[in-house]
Amino acid sequence: MMINRCWAMPNKWTFKIKPIAELLEKYVSSGNNWIDPFAGMNSPAEITNDLNPKAKAKFNMRAIDFVKQLNGEYDGILFDPPYSGRQVKECYNDLHIDVQRDDTNAFFYWSVKRAVADKIKIGGLAISFGWNSNGFGKKLGFEIIEVLLVPHGSNHNDTIITVEKKVSTASPITSATPTFVSQKAINRNLQVTPTASPKEATLPSVNSDIIKNFEG
Repeated sequence: MMINRCWAMPNKWTFKIKPIAELLEKYVSSGNNWIDPFAGMNSPAEITNDLNPKAKAKFNMRAIDFVKQLNGEYDGILFDPPYSGRQVKECYNDLHIDVQRDDTNAFFYWSVKRAVADKIKIGGLAISFGWNSNGFGKKLGFEIIEVLLVPHGSNHNDTIITVEKKVSTASPITSATPTFVSQKAINRNLQVTPTASPKEATLPSVNSDIIKNFEG
């Protein structure tokens, strides 16, 4: 695993930060067959989504709904969501959308990762952005190949970019679900039947007494 650190001025548009733009050029290039569920204004991915209708994205859906309706195998995913519950609230408030409890805890991120993990082809990449290097993790079939730390000076948090390669299929959902996830949340967000069409797909419900700890 390679770890690099490069200072840069902060920018609300992550992909415009110079060392991050250079990393994307290295791994994503033209963006063909890449997906981005939180695209914003400058995503190089071919298939883009953003809840904000003003964003330069092909779809304007909740991220979980966007990844569920995807049909096929993809070369990679850019995962650049709001970095905290507070940022989620700010985004939703700007769009006059009601914030639910599961929108502002770790389940917000995990549900999207779990729903999309097996749609990335073996050998494909996941590039995650945030204030930690958790990425998608081993239980979803990924291993880290590079971490880029981008400090911004003053009191700013570093932007941390985690590049992972897909090496296997995801572990069964029962071994990859965080202990805090409620049965109601699982039933609502993660019900997909493998044989169903993309629009009808639902993951099987998981009984809360067999949910195990989630480990990166």
